[in-house]
Formats: sequence, C-alpha cells, structure tokens
Amino acid sequence: MKVYKAHYNPSSTCLACHGGGVPWQNPDNEPPPTPRQVNGNDRKRRCDEYFADPPCGPCDGMAGAYYGDLPDNGIYPVCEVVAEPDYVPVAKRMNTDWPKKFSVEMRGADRWPRASPSGNASCGYTTDCSPYSKEAEGQALPPSVPLHWYAQIHGVLYVDHNDGQFGGGRLRHETVYQFPSGKEGAEMNLRHLNGQRNVHLTEIHVQTPEMGAKANPGVMLNLEHSNMTQANASGVDDSKLDWRRIPSTDGTCVCVPNPAGLPYFEKAYDNSTYKGRVRFIPPWQQTGSYGPPSGKAVVADHYVKWTFHVFIDIETKLPVMFSSPFGGCATYGNWSTPDELWPEWRENPARDRCFDVTQDPSHTCDAYTQPSSMVV
Repeated sequence: MKVYKAHYNPSSTCLACHGGGVPWQNPDNEPPPTPRQVNGNDRKRRCDEYFADPPCGPCDGMAGAYYGDLPDNGIYPVCEVVAEPDYVPVAKRMNTDWPKKFSVEMRGADRWPRASPSGNASCGYTTDCSPYSKEAEGQALPPSVPLHWYAQIHGVLYVDHNDGQFGGGRLRHETVYQFPSGKEGAEMNLRHLNGQRNVHLTEIHVQTPEMGAKANPGVMLNLEHSNMTQANASGVDDSKLDWRRIPSTDGTCVCVPNPAGLPYFEKAYDNSTYKGRVRFIPPWQQTGSYGPPSGKAVVADHYVKWTFHVFIDIETKLPVMFSSPFGGCATYGNWSTPDELWPEWRENPARDRCFDVTQDPSHTCDAYTQPSSMVV
C-alpha cells in the first residue's frame, strides 16, 4: 500500500491521453480485475493503473501476442524484475516524453475494434460484447457492425502533433494484418514471419487546430488497400513490396467521426504511474533499430496510464513496447521522422473515393467525403 500511495496517479478517462472525444467510458470505467487464475495470465494480460489489492507489479500488464479476449489467449514475454518503484530514484527514471514528430515501425498484435476493460464476464471482460467473426477478419468494420476479430500485425506509425494536447495534428497507421489468426498466427509473428494472408489497411486521424480548440475529436479515414491485398492473395510476396508507403489513391476510404480524439503521444504519460524497472527480450523485432528479433534483452522503465502500459528502454531512452489488454500491443523499431520516411503520408484519400457510412448528424466527415446528392 505504501508503494501504491506513493506512485499512483489516477487517469481513468480517454481525455487523459486524447484531444477530445469520450470523457468517460461508462460507469464501469474502473472495473474489478479479471478473476485470478492459477497460471497467472490474468495479470500478464491486464493490470490497470488503479489496481490496489495488490497493485500491478513491474512485470504485469505486458499483454504480448494475444489472439482473443481471455487471458489464456496470448503468448507473453518472459520478464524479470530489476527494481521495484521505491528502489529507482525519480531522477534516475526514464523520461516519458515521446518525440513530438516521429515515424516508427510497429510489430505486435491488435483487436478490431479496440475495446476497454469491463467487469462483464459474458463480454470477455471488455466493453465490446460483439461475437468473434472469422468471416470478418481483415475487414475495416465500422462501429455500427457488431463483430470483432484479432490479428497479428506489422506496420508503420506516422505522427505529427501540434503544441498542446488540444492543438490538433495528424496520425497515420499503415498496418498489415496477418492471418491465420489464433495461436498459429501469433507463433508465426513471434518468429518474424508475415502471414500466409496479409490484409493492408490504413487509418488516418485528422484533427485540425480549429477542431482541437473546440475539443472536437476530428475524423478517422479508414482506407482499405485492395490492390495490395489482392496481389498478396494471388501469390505475390507483399513483404517485398513497399507496404510502408502505400499511396492514399489505392483502395476505398470510409470516414467515421473519431470517438476518442487524436492521441497526444508527446506528453500523455506525464502523470502516469511508475511501476518499476524490468528486463525482457522484446518480441517481434529488433527494437530501436531494425530487423528480426536479436534475442538480446533490454532493461526498461515501466509506466502505466489507466489500462495502457509503456516501457522506455534505458539505453535508447525511447519507447520499446506499448501494451493494453484489448487496444493493441506492439514493439517499436526503426525510428525516423515521418517526412523523411515518406512525405506523401500527409495526403488524404480523394473525396470521391471516401464515403461516410455513419450518416453522422454533426456532418464531421463532410469535408473528407464525396458530397451527398438528393433526387427531387
């Protein structure tokens, strides 16, 4: 309890990390822990910032290569505690600031749609009670479609954020979803193998400074790169194609209002809870630089904010892994700046190839989609 009181900073709200959008998930925003299991995977998969009896340990919440909602649906990194929070002076801890502008290669596991924890066992302890759909795997389902799926991933994250949490900016995920799903796919990705079937999707977050000033969360433009995906399905090895830089002219776009707002990476973890120092071998890739996993362990400082964990490498002083129980888990390699890697990352899909499927009454997507017409 002494460590809990000394190091805990409550931040159970989307607005702790995002610029606009949902201020509170629901009355279940601090659900109880998943029931304890004899194998201990419950704490490896999910250990929220506010857990107090007992609080999360330095190696809890790493999530790993998951492929379903339950704690046993995952393969978790082996982790060693280097130091508990009280034994790392504040001045010796790694700075939690992310670069303000960056691009970085990500490899890991993801859920579509992403969800937050809940106390509802019938929903897999998530806020999304939809059934798992094998048929929907790889499809950019809008929020109105009540289905979900998991996949292992590789991709690139591009970020350029203006000053301040509500300053607006731009984020682009260039993501390859790898199949088969399930344990087989997770084991393949841990061996640095791409999928037998790969689906290429892009998600672009746009929030102008004017939107940010009004706490308007902006839009998400979901782009399905059908040409690249179909080439892979026909037998082309898409790992040899430039999947990091797929033009916005490729495929069809769906616009939806952003539910949570632009993530504020730079300062999001300023008031996070410090969990201690750990040693582990980063899964999926060579972190910091580039390439297949080296098998070399890193030492990292562990911080948590609500359900989101970040591990900062004490050697590179950069994030080495990010994890959450139902919102994506990834390691980071090949850091650069977005305009150096690909200047065209700032281009939106053409309006005549982008559609508003939500019929949002606030018309948030009007500036990004083809004009609607009415027959009179």
